[in-house]
Amino acid sequence: MRGEKIEALRDVSFTIDKGELVSVLGPSGCGKTTLCKVIAGLIKPDSGRVIVEGEIVKGPSPERVMVFQEYLLLPWRTVLGNVELGLEIKGVPKDARRRKALEYIKLVGLEGFEDKYPKELSGGMKQRVGIARALAVEPKIIIMDEPFAAVDAMTRTLLQMELLRIWSKTRKTILLVTHSIDEALMLSKKIIVLTKRPGRVKRIIHIDLPYPRDPFNYKLQNIRKELWKLIEEELVGEAYGRKISCSIPY
Repeated sequence: MRGEKIEALRDVSFTIDKGELVSVLGPSGCGKTTLCKVIAGLIKPDSGRVIVEGEIVKGPSPERVMVFQEYLLLPWRTVLGNVELGLEIKGVPKDARRRKALEYIKLVGLEGFEDKYPKELSGGMKQRVGIARALAVEPKIIIMDEPFAAVDAMTRTLLQMELLRIWSKTRKTILLVTHSIDEALMLSKKIIVLTKRPGRVKRIIHIDLPYPRDPFNYKLQNIRKELWKLIEEELVGEAYGRKISCSIPY
């Protein structure tokens, strides 16, 4: 019915340690993006609360920034201008915000592209600008909602490597929403698996393996099988009155 309220999440509870890189996995429509917006303070939960370092989240804050699937760059601003945006909003003086923006442009590998406009950049480069913009305000938490979904497979792999490199240098707390089990396996210290809607925490899997990870490592292969099984269970459903199951090869 029009205007009917949809319950996206239910009784979701988990803890992220400072400096962790954590992934959230789950079937489409299970509330992953809603979870991101709740943590960012963009949506107020009907019940429960989000606590960051002992403080209850009551609304948006530069301490919690989001990197979206869409690049959301301002087309009339250069790379430098886009990265400076958050600092400008915070009231950082011009010279100081320029220095800081240039520092993070270099960190994401875009040195030399400071004066380019978004239309002159590839998809992967645009997403790097988005990551640099998020890092520049020096948040406590970076929330990434399918940040690499819009790029091709090769660029996605390169961006994953870049994210690991950046994380290893900054040790920022990162929450990464992804539909890719392999992406979660290669990047995460911890994987939170959600059920179908309303999303609940089905399992939390810790990965105690060093970086960079070998995708053929037997421990990683076993975790991959476990994750496929957990997701497969959520993909089982009713269609046209009969039971269907999605079988996914390991």
